[in-house]
Amino acid sequence: MFRRIFTTLLFFVFVTPLWGGNTGGIGACETQECLIHAMRQHPVRKIDRWDNNLNSPIYDRIQNAPADIINYIEIDNRANGFPSGVRAAENGIGIKDVQSALRDIPETVLNHFEKSLVGIFLVENLGSSGYVESIADHEGRFIAGFIVLDASVLARTANEWATWRDNTAFVQDATCCEIRTTIAERHKDNSLGAIQFILLHELGHVLSITRNTHPHWWGETDGLTVGDFPFADISWRVSKNKKNFISRFDRQFPLARELVFYQKPQLHINQARSVLQQLGETNFPSLYSTTRVEEDFAETFAIFVHTEIMRKPYQIEFFENELSVKKIDACFTTHCLKKADFLRALLN
Repeated sequence: MFRRIFTTLLFFVFVTPLWGGNTGGIGACETQECLIHAMRQHPVRKIDRWDNNLNSPIYDRIQNAPADIINYIEIDNRANGFPSGVRAAENGIGIKDVQSALRDIPETVLNHFEKSLVGIFLVENLGSSGYVESIADHEGRFIAGFIVLDASVLARTANEWATWRDNTAFVQDATCCEIRTTIAERHKDNSLGAIQFILLHELGHVLSITRNTHPHWWGETDGLTVGDFPFADISWRVSKNKKNFISRFDRQFPLARELVFYQKPQLHINQARSVLQQLGETNFPSLYSTTRVEEDFAETFAIFVHTEIMRKPYQIEFFENELSVKKIDACFTTHCLKKADFLRALLN
């Protein structure tokens, strides 16, 4: 997941560091400008902090979140207006579960992250399934990232989790209709499958840090040109003010503007059939991929690896009165060919 909502604010003000050494609290910083500056300068955003991790096997970089990661997330939550209270994981999934999910991802994919993934950190009360943050070298270039997973919400099976996520975009009415999303065969539908798909999505964000797929979420936004970002050019165009990307499919998929996940939904579940119909007229691989260009790449990466490399299912299905009336399958052999070609070239 991509959590930044303040990327157009590029303030640089001097403040006393908020991380207080190894375990310190947030301190007295109250303004958003101050909090953003604290995030930019936080030690967890510096590559030197992670030398030991990068010298370890990738499977050994999974751990309950250390104090400085918890502190960084608290600052992030304050800056974004999210609820606080995040803590290192104690219950829910464990390190061995994430290791098992990661080991099932082909090495040809994981090899791309040996030098760019510094760690996967488990927390509780994050407010979403997971998210990624970037790490800079001594010259300020973004060269790596870390993943945060909320252990307390990852106990669902693969299909339960995928169905839950897509349904967060709709006001529910069990007497009418429903969406069911399938990412695992029935006999393999377990929590490790959910963890693995979420990992693939977050790994997509990590990969985007070092590849020119779309503008970096901490970067300048003025004067964007879509030609600078070949993946973004497939489905997105630059807004008139040249500060952000907007979908090329506004006419084909007008309901996409009302898709909101994990928050208060703006669409009713009885509109989901129309939503899926419109999605099929685009080259977005999932509902969630339509929300931002960053999520488009992460979802495209996750679903491509999941379906084309690991040969697992992906299907969104709409039911009325228990009857299936609309299906959307993985699109890499139909209307997402350009994205499939891009991913094949990138991973090769």
